[in-house]
Amino acid sequence: MDLKSVNDNGPARRRAGDENVSNVPSNLRRRSIGDHVRLSRRVRREIELRPLRPGEEMVQLKRHVRNETQCEGRIAARCFDARMAFAGNDSEALARALNAVGVLYLESEQPKDALAFLQDALKLHRLARNRLGEAVQLANIGTAHRSMGKPNKALKHLRQALAVAHDAGDRQFEAQVLVIIGSTYAEKRGTCRKALDYLAAALTQALEAGSADLLDRCRLELKKCYGVLGKVKFTTACLQAGVPTHEVDRLVVDFESGAAR
Repeated sequence: MDLKSVNDNGPARRRAGDENVSNVPSNLRRRSIGDHVRLSRRVRREIELRPLRPGEEMVQLKRHVRNETQCEGRIAARCFDARMAFAGNDSEALARALNAVGVLYLESEQPKDALAFLQDALKLHRLARNRLGEAVQLANIGTAHRSMGKPNKALKHLRQALAVAHDAGDRQFEAQVLVIIGSTYAEKRGTCRKALDYLAAALTQALEAGSADLLDRCRLELKKCYGVLGKVKFTTACLQAGVPTHEVDRLVVDFESGAAR
């Protein structure tokens, strides 16, 4: 199950289940997932953790694949993946499936429904000592709180995600989280200067990495700050935050001409 990268400050979806499989404790591989992690009642109910009847797997799989084009059908299919992973005692596959369900709920603007799945996926990644997987889940939980209009809770989880991503050594994902934090601050009243600090750090990493997609997202969020602060305050704040002079000049020209995307 692919956990794709952040898109337009939406849920963070990376391949977060395969990097640290060797770190999964051997006793976790031998024993049932249920012996180590208590899944929430909501998650257990939705993925129907009961014994499978003979032939039921194939019948359900065909039904879910048939409904893949609809959001509800895709959620049902990922819940089926989670059910099979639980039955097979595959904690990493279960974490990926639960994250996928959470992301689908986020994309369908149901952040409250997403939280239970994302929080259970976080438990599993922590149990498996998968640091990048943990960072992805923290970022997604932060995104859910942001969608629920709780910026302070969102920032708490996003800062945790930033620290874990840094510890895991994933500079690209670290930069993506910096953009989300900056964007969250940009939406809060009176915190544009704080947003610039994070966006400047993300912009610097994007320039170093030559990531056009990340640069576009940084510039989009910086444009919001420009609209609030105005040319003089924006230029001063960017330079103080460490944005290169040539990039500040480009941003100002683009924003004034309306060319910034």
